[in-house]
Amino acid sequence: MISLDELKRIEPALQEKSDEELTKIRNLLYGQAQLAIECFIEDKCGSNNPLGVDRLLNLDM
Repeated sequence: MISLDELKRIEPALQEKSDEELTKIRNLLYGQAQLAIECFIEDKCGSNNPLGVDRLLNLDM
């Protein structure tokens, strides 16, 4: 998991945010990443089951 300090380094606009605010932002980012992965798997495999990741290894992307 990315640290709060790393978030601040990557995005200087977050320097003034509290740790609580940064934690919420980090959790939202991870949620968005999870959604993107699920959409990718569903598109490539026809399934939104996380176990479908194994099938991606055999696809020509």
